[in-house]
Amino acid sequence: VTEEISTKLHLKDFIQLFKSIPENTASSVSGLHYGHYRVLSKMEDTTIIQVLFDMVDIAFTTHSPLPRWQHVTQLMLEKGKGSGIENLRVIQLLEADLNWLLRFLWGKRLDHHATEAGAYNEAQFASPGKLCQSAILNKVLFFDLLRQNRHYGALIDNDATAAFDRVLPALCVVTCKQLGMPKHAQRFFFKMLRQTIYTTTTA
Repeated sequence: VTEEISTKLHLKDFIQLFKSIPENTASSVSGLHYGHYRVLSKMEDTTIIQVLFDMVDIAFTTHSPLPRWQHVTQLMLEKGKGSGIENLRVIQLLEADLNWLLRFLWGKRLDHHATEAGAYNEAQFASPGKLCQSAILNKVLFFDLLRQNRHYGALIDNDATAAFDRVLPALCVVTCKQLGMPKHAQRFFFKMLRQTIYTTTTA
């Protein structure tokens, strides 16, 4: 990918997310809950939500993560396969405004840019336009064809289990650069990951 994405942030995108996201979505420990942002985003007077947006914009532009963004809470939820620890999914609770920033720039804009540029391998099924069943169907068809044609074959299932709590910041920045993320955004992301303090909570 040779072309970099635009990292310009807009208030309308900030407001749009909090208007649509469920109010009961969990966030981190600072007390700034999604419900607060949801109410402010629906007010006719945008003064307060503008101030909150400006804080995010300035922190990102100057690659200076806010102190409350350093705290991430980890917890484990059941995936419907039982309560055994091997069947639990690890999730991380971030601050609501940081979650918006990462979702908007990395989860939406960068992902769309990489998809349009054809940067993802065809074997990558966790991408827009593909269903979660696509990988399973591909695997079944592969083994059916091997069996019917009596050929030898092998399949590698490279599932990044618990990937989000095992991210190497330096490698992550290199990957972002490869997909078209500008240098100042890479610097912000690297600094944020290096400063993050993880805590674990139980029910």
